[in-house]
Amino acid sequence: MDEVLNISEEDFRRIVSAVRTASKVDLIHYEPLLLCHRFERFMQMQGYSSVSVLIEKIMQDRVFVDILLNRIRVQTTEMFRDPQMWRELDQNVFPRLKGESVIKIWVPDVCGDDELNTLLIMLDRNDLLSKSMVYATSAYAKVLADVKIGQIDAKKLEISLDNYSRLEPNGSIEGYFERLDKYTCFSSKLLSNVIFIERSLIFDNPPDKGFNLVLFRNRALNYSQYTRKSIIEKLYKSMIIGGYFILGIGENLKGLEQVTNFVSMSKTENIFRKL
Repeated sequence: MDEVLNISEEDFRRIVSAVRTASKVDLIHYEPLLLCHRFERFMQMQGYSSVSVLIEKIMQDRVFVDILLNRIRVQTTEMFRDPQMWRELDQNVFPRLKGESVIKIWVPDVCGDDELNTLLIMLDRNDLLSKSMVYATSAYAKVLADVKIGQIDAKKLEISLDNYSRLEPNGSIEGYFERLDKYTCFSSKLLSNVIFIERSLIFDNPPDKGFNLVLFRNRALNYSQYTRKSIIEKLYKSMIIGGYFILGIGENLKGLEQVTNFVSMSKTENIFRKL
């Protein structure tokens, strides 16, 4: 298979235009450089050496378009990634939420069940799950369907268990999994308080308001600067005063109007509190 060279700016615009025509999904809101790399990787994996051939396939096959969109979206890799962030949440955020009668949490752009289920396990271990309303939203129905199934492969499970051992050396999360003949699933009890909603973070309103916590790690970097600003403003308005907002450790609020309306609870783990 020939290696695919860097996609030109013109070819990138052609692909984005073809996807918009074929699926009504407008990728113009996403960070061009990251998206371009994902197009290149997809072409390499599928054996496409020509952008024109890729575009022809996009225009002819809607199922193929769905596969393309699924492959280029951001993927989470493992549970309990960045154990120190979860430790900060466990020690400095959850104790402040124990007095709430109902805890409302939003996980926008859910792109896999790893982050969501990590959150649910942490809530359960803090005796907070039963009074939590957790909204998981995505613009893609297939993503939500996959999360509900909760299947996890052996390699990812091994990495996740290792991550948890760094968070709690003497603890175990084995009870949160159901091991079947050929694969492992997350325990269905974790999802009992989760509300799944197909909703675009770009175009739609928040699923509710008055959130105590918004978990938005490693999502903001996927959007263009203008769209990122609009999204964070939407997330900010959905939160209560004193609510918590979490970004990925490689992301920041620099250049955004909301930066003055948040106080940092952890500079290293990007945990903020709304003023």
